[in-house]
Amino acid sequence: MEALTSFIIESLNFSAMYTRMKRIILLCAILVVASTVHAQTVVSKLAKAWTIFEKDSQMKSGIASIYVIDAVTGKVLFDKNSRIGLAPASTQKIITAATAYEILGKDFQYTTNFGYYGQLNSGHLSGGIYIKPSGDPTLGSWRWKRTGEDSVMARLANAVSTTGIQNFGAFMLDASGWEGETIPGGWIWDDIGNYYGAGADVLNWRENQYDLIMKSGKNIGDPVTIVGTKPVLYNYDFVSNVTSAGKGTGDNSYIYFPVTSSTGTVRGTIPVGE
Repeated sequence: MEALTSFIIESLNFSAMYTRMKRIILLCAILVVASTVHAQTVVSKLAKAWTIFEKDSQMKSGIASIYVIDAVTGKVLFDKNSRIGLAPASTQKIITAATAYEILGKDFQYTTNFGYYGQLNSGHLSGGIYIKPSGDPTLGSWRWKRTGEDSVMARLANAVSTTGIQNFGAFMLDASGWEGETIPGGWIWDDIGNYYGAGADVLNWRENQYDLIMKSGKNIGDPVTIVGTKPVLYNYDFVSNVTSAGKGTGDNSYIYFPVTSSTGTVRGTIPVGE
């Protein structure tokens, strides 16, 4: 009786196992089909989007390329003009960002150290405050509340006040051990003086960007005057060759700032009444 019971139990277990196997096989089949359908959906969406993109009027005399692969399988999902050498523009940020993430790790944080030197006597510091930066590209950036210039300056002021410093002589930048090429060779002349062409260095502030404030005339062709900059740029001058254009034409002005020069020239147009 025990042997029979054992046999029946084992038979039932085998039957249950067989049923589970069928379910697993069915599930795998569903997953494969779903994966295939998903891949086909992605490919069809890419093809449709690319067709619309190519028909854009801005592409009439232009060329673009795209190469999409499955990150898991490595299979090419979509490929158009991938072997044509083109200037990558901002898409190159993907490579630099991925490289930094791989080398530095997900928990990496830039550190900008502040300190002071000299003798502190009754609140007066005979020396000054020094900055030991690390190339942090977010220092003073408006993109996050904690990195904004107001937040950074408030924390710095609080740190200085806790030391008892009431006044000091100067700021000193410690850039030792840092090598950089702020403006690499090959950069487009039109881009160098504009915000999207700002280079990176050991100390970066507000993404190394400043706002140039201009005022256009009332009529088309009127000269445009330069009101100022934010933040204030000391010992720098700007010459305006900008003229007023029709309403709705947008900002088509460019700043040309020669390397090592303290004078920049602004050319182009901005709309009237702005």
